[in-house]
Amino acid sequence: MRRWVLYLIILVSFQTIASEKNRPAGPYPHVKNIIVIAVDTLAAQHLGFVGYTRDTSPFMDELAQRSVVFNRAYTPESKTEPSFTSLLTGLHPSTHGIIENGSMIPDDIHFLTGDFKKSGFQTWGIPAANVIHGRFGFQNAFDFYAHVPPVPITAGRVIEKLTGILENSPRPTEPEFSISGPPIFLMLHFFDPHTEFTPAEEYMTEFTDPDYDGIVNGTWQQFDLYNRYELDFTQDDIRHAIDLYDAEIRTFDDRLRELFDLFDSTGLLDNSLIVLTADHGENLGEHHFFTHGHPYEKALNIPLLFHFPDDMWAGKRIDSLVEITDILPTLLEIAGIQVPENIDGQSLITLIDPDIPGEFVEREFLFAIGNATTEESRKNRIPEGSRTYGIFDGTHRLTVELLPDGQVESGDDLWLYNIRIDPGETDNLLDRNNGVFQILAPLLERMIADSHTGHIVDLNSETLTMLRSLGYLSNE
Repeated sequence: MRRWVLYLIILVSFQTIASEKNRPAGPYPHVKNIIVIAVDTLAAQHLGFVGYTRDTSPFMDELAQRSVVFNRAYTPESKTEPSFTSLLTGLHPSTHGIIENGSMIPDDIHFLTGDFKKSGFQTWGIPAANVIHGRFGFQNAFDFYAHVPPVPITAGRVIEKLTGILENSPRPTEPEFSISGPPIFLMLHFFDPHTEFTPAEEYMTEFTDPDYDGIVNGTWQQFDLYNRYELDFTQDDIRHAIDLYDAEIRTFDDRLRELFDLFDSTGLLDNSLIVLTADHGENLGEHHFFTHGHPYEKALNIPLLFHFPDDMWAGKRIDSLVEITDILPTLLEIAGIQVPENIDGQSLITLIDPDIPGEFVEREFLFAIGNATTEESRKNRIPEGSRTYGIFDGTHRLTVELLPDGQVESGDDLWLYNIRIDPGETDNLLDRNNGVFQILAPLLERMIADSHTGHIVDLNSETLTMLRSLGYLSNE
């Protein structure tokens, strides 16, 4: 009899240990699972909770009211693979060196998802497009990383895949889910707002002009012709392209509501911290440019919200300048996992919860990388290796385009915009804000020199002389 009692005690002890292993160790015991929803090409400026006047995002607006919202979140590069690499590593592209789509991520790049895995999380990733295909190295960051076909899949297909897993009908290669099992770190990638613009018919009717009879068809190929000045758009054409994009966001917003219904029905909504963000935004005609890839405001400014169980800190708005590199360090700290020191990102938890000890170091500047961007270079098909860099202090952004040899060709290759009053970047202040330029130029020079992008530039000597000779700066 005593032996059976002893066996029972041992069994209960093992069950208790197993239960403890599945219990979050961080400062928020009600947060067990972590879900990151990264929407491709979702421009913050086209969302209601950010201030857009059209009804593009009713569900996201509701979610924002129940979440912590970061008003000034940015990506360091408006391309998908570099941005996702920064999201998952906490490293800036100038550090990890992935600055083009289609790059192989080196084996020595550390994904922060590995820290979740070591701490008992199951790590799952479901990408919607092969631009972040596992073959580039992303699958190394996850226990399970779904395969994607050559053609991007819709939000409906992503949700269908996830439904099969969460409702315990996974395919042979997919993981099994139990609400009482180990915690999960889940990354979902949605591609729908990206070109081609093919919104639902009901939102075509709601957002577009039924009398429009122009040429815009919403394809990347057509936008590329426009970007290179090989095709002209009228103002009606540009308006129609914006309408298509807004209708795309509204279409995706419905799918996002379906996703949260799935979380609710499977119990994940009760114990999961859910982050909604984007890899980058989208330009819609500004600078004679559509799509993304350049360090323009609408392509770099991204939405970022944290939704906690029980709507903790609902409606809180934070104005600090933050970056996509900060997301996973924040999630690590929330999960009670040590945040690595040798990363560019930092935890945002003290901004969210002032009762947590620690300090967020306010950023004075953000550094961005992009394609060569001048209208002239696009007309003439830019030399391979040309690149554009920008520095942003929260108000002004200074941007410079460099040729492959690191030289600035002319004063037309530098721009200084006041983003707060000119978010469309229409008024170049370079010849009227000498003081701001003198502050930002040396910092940008240093950041370019320290980056792993191969460029060395001197904005203090030859460039300043050149700018003065062109009348941009005084000789003082």
